[in-house]
Amino acid sequence: MDARCTLVTIAAVLALTAAVAAAVFAPCAAAATPEPTPSPTPPHVVVPHLTLRAPQSLWLGDEVSVKVSVEPSLPGASVAVESLRSGVWTTEATATLDAASQVRIAWRPTTYGPVRLRASLDEGDGYAGAVTPWCSVIVNRPNRHDVPYRFAHYIVIVVHEYRLYYYEHGALVRAFDVALGRPGYRTPPGTFRIYGKRKPAGGALGACAMFYRRQGGLAIHGTNEPGLLKRFPRPFSHGCARMYNSQALWLYARVPRGTTVHNIR
Repeated sequence: MDARCTLVTIAAVLALTAAVAAAVFAPCAAAATPEPTPSPTPPHVVVPHLTLRAPQSLWLGDEVSVKVSVEPSLPGASVAVESLRSGVWTTEATATLDAASQVRIAWRPTTYGPVRLRASLDEGDGYAGAVTPWCSVIVNRPNRHDVPYRFAHYIVIVVHEYRLYYYEHGALVRAFDVALGRPGYRTPPGTFRIYGKRKPAGGALGACAMFYRRQGGLAIHGTNEPGLLKRFPRPFSHGCARMYNSQALWLYARVPRGTTVHNIR
């Protein structure tokens, strides 16, 4: 075969190959579909930041104002103040945010002791739900000497009554007759703390002593003259509070160093 025939044959083969390729790939090209159009981006959801402001303590029966504010501004949104009861968050009150995106909500606690509070905002149109971290509010138990609940142990001595009152968390546990300072050695008013304890104490200090004022060495202690406690008034000490020995020992077993002693005229 000469060169001219070879060229003709190659040309024919190439033409056939092109025709087959067109037959095979043309249907695929025709069947191809355009890329799907992406769906519109969801609207932006605002994540609000809530702030709760509440008093650190109050007395049972008092009504206080709790402030809730939200950023960014969401006027008209509803917020709630919740308290933790038996492990469950319970709504105390709800209110609507004003034009400044804040609101004051009246709250009157129904139980004493530490109460956990938080504010919450339900999810709404264009914004997510949110809650504040909880805060602890101490609700004090009313008592005649206004002893706050936060004190696990607290002693009140009312000088003109010649009486000592012992409290735990705002609850009166026991009251005792005491002998106090005589003229020239009056029991001083003020607030002190027990800094030392001694048992046995001996002598005029009786069975034990709880020292609360370094100046003058004042203490709450027993006595070696129990008859003095049967009189009234009882201004017989050098400023200390004398008790019956059995009662002094009872108190001694309950009050640690650091216990507050509040002397009232």
